[in-house]
Amino acid sequence: METKYYNIAFEVLNYLYLEPDEVNKDEFIQNFNKIMIDDDLTNNLIKELETNLFNLGNDNKGREAYISKNMGILYHNNYFFHNKDLLRSLNGNENMTVREKMIYALFMFLFFIEEYIVGFCLQFDIDFDKLYKRLGYSDYRSTDIFSYFTGDDSVFQLPECFIEIDKNDLHPQQGTPNTPPPPPPPPKQTTFKSLFVAPYCIDSKITELKKILETNGYTIKEQWRGITGKGNELAYLYHFLKSNPRVILTGEFKQQIKVFYNEFGLTVKDKLEPGVICVTKNLQKYSEKTDTYKDFESLFSHWVK
Repeated sequence: METKYYNIAFEVLNYLYLEPDEVNKDEFIQNFNKIMIDDDLTNNLIKELETNLFNLGNDNKGREAYISKNMGILYHNNYFFHNKDLLRSLNGNENMTVREKMIYALFMFLFFIEEYIVGFCLQFDIDFDKLYKRLGYSDYRSTDIFSYFTGDDSVFQLPECFIEIDKNDLHPQQGTPNTPPPPPPPPKQTTFKSLFVAPYCIDSKITELKKILETNGYTIKEQWRGITGKGNELAYLYHFLKSNPRVILTGEFKQQIKVFYNEFGLTVKDKLEPGVICVTKNLQKYSEKTDTYKDFESLFSHWVK
């Protein structure tokens, strides 16, 4: 079953948790506009959902399971609920910062997707409200948040959904080039929490992960000590977390493992050098049958739920 656009949507919504200086970059702005506007993420995701739902034929249990999985992106309603006053201040505001434009655009994106999911549920006789409460993502839906910050659903206008972020918001003195540059890659994953999908990237979850390691003797004051004395021990934790869907974002292994190790005071290089014991090629292979993997699985199974 095709999940291309759902995967993109899941990652794009995690932009909400980026630091302001990561958002205020030309390459980020260009990439965000390309995904949301040029590539038309909303309509492509809706088409993907519709196609997959109809391809399930008479399997309504499978259809409900598929909808439940795709409702994972509605977890971000928690973020928008806690920032509902900010959204209210942005409604009709023509002087938004780059980050505020992004937040507003992503809320309207989620608002649209939720409404289509509700519509699909009605079409296939699935109780959306019951499903939403069972999944426990939030006590509030995007429609509730929308009503709060607009005061009236009828003021919503479709063209306002996607606000293109202009790089001249950052550099007003620069003119727009006649030939736009090719789309850049997504923002680099340079911090530990930027490796994770929400809710695993929020501070409380990161703190919990580190506490588990500390309590079980793997770290001392967040610096790696380990149990086995092997350089690839920490990589087993990375691979266990990566094996669980929607915990660690997609990305280049070499970059991710370097950031992962660096968080705990360890250095990873691509080639063996004097004083370096961790090399990327030696960290990529692992076995789920080893005691090290099983130990991490036992310790972190509840964390990834």
